[in-house]
Amino acid sequence: MFNALHTQIEKTSPEKRNISVLMGFLSASAESEPSFYNSILDTLITDDVLGQWFPILQTASTIDERGVKRLHKALDLGTPIHNFRYLAWGRAHESINDDELAGLLKKILSKEGGCGVASEILKMRLHSRSEESLQFSESLIAVAQGVLSLHSFEDERSRQNNRDYDLADIARMCLNRKNGVPVATQVCQRLAKAVMEHRIFASDYPKLLDSLAQAQPRVFLDVFLGENVGNNLRRRMFSHDIESRGIPLDQIPDGDLLSWCEDDRAVRYPIVAAAIQAFTKSAQTGKLEWKPIVYAILERAPDLDPILEHLADAIRPRSWSGSRADILLSRAELFQELYKYDNAKIRAWAKAQYSDLQELIRKEREWEEQSHHKRDERFE
Repeated sequence: MFNALHTQIEKTSPEKRNISVLMGFLSASAESEPSFYNSILDTLITDDVLGQWFPILQTASTIDERGVKRLHKALDLGTPIHNFRYLAWGRAHESINDDELAGLLKKILSKEGGCGVASEILKMRLHSRSEESLQFSESLIAVAQGVLSLHSFEDERSRQNNRDYDLADIARMCLNRKNGVPVATQVCQRLAKAVMEHRIFASDYPKLLDSLAQAQPRVFLDVFLGENVGNNLRRRMFSHDIESRGIPLDQIPDGDLLSWCEDDRAVRYPIVAAAIQAFTKSAQTGKLEWKPIVYAILERAPDLDPILEHLADAIRPRSWSGSRADILLSRAELFQELYKYDNAKIRAWAKAQYSDLQELIRKEREWEEQSHHKRDERFE
């Protein structure tokens, strides 16, 4: 039967070859005649016709120690690397223990195009385990860190190469530890460089940035907000004009943000005040309210002037959908929250800002009404 299938595949033109029937035959053979199955798999690694598909054929049944050795041999012989993706699918990798899988992935990483294949397998490895059993061997953690360190964010504007979810999962798996600091630093630095060179937008990698901020908050802050970071990068990393869009800094506890600021109070408090989303919508009232960290910054910052300047700037959206006047009206109430604040300077600032905002809202209403009128005239 096997010879007949092999002959038929060999006779078929390469672009029309299909191994589905052969996969079914191998799967059944593994159950009924394991010795025959193993002997066939041993020969297929170097088969002139079927060798290119060997990683797929190996998934026809449970991958045991012998199967792992075959996969290593296939890698050594230069079997097309993209076919090793099949180890991620159908739970094929689950029978391979962490250390054996780490050995395979390390070899996959050494091949051209292997980084994407390895990241896909690692992602599925993570998803195959429950939250209660998210423990991995040190060798597999090391390989996961290797995948992250090799990702260069090159030529990603085409979007089909974007691996945000995969990389985020891998970062969550391997960076939340002391030895994760160097890799987290490297990934953050490469991300920052790619953003500044216009190869990617920060918005292309929201999940990865969230994972980096969660796993290594100080590294994240140093790379993206540190004193040596230009304002241009900060703007590109933390543009958050639309209220519903979260930013990575939301993943960092207020205590960690404040602790980072305390290391250089005069410089860092204004930086964080400019980068955070300063307000949020109350789940109880549906109205906007200042986040607790804003009050903490107001209490701790040695110089209030730059803090108040950044808060005033945060109220005025640079991009929006719908009526800008309506958005400003809802945000104006934030200043009223501060009318009874203990600090007289802040109270006076809040009242002045509220008054200025009312004038801006009036002008925006006039502009919007004129724009609507002109648009209606065009359709008459």
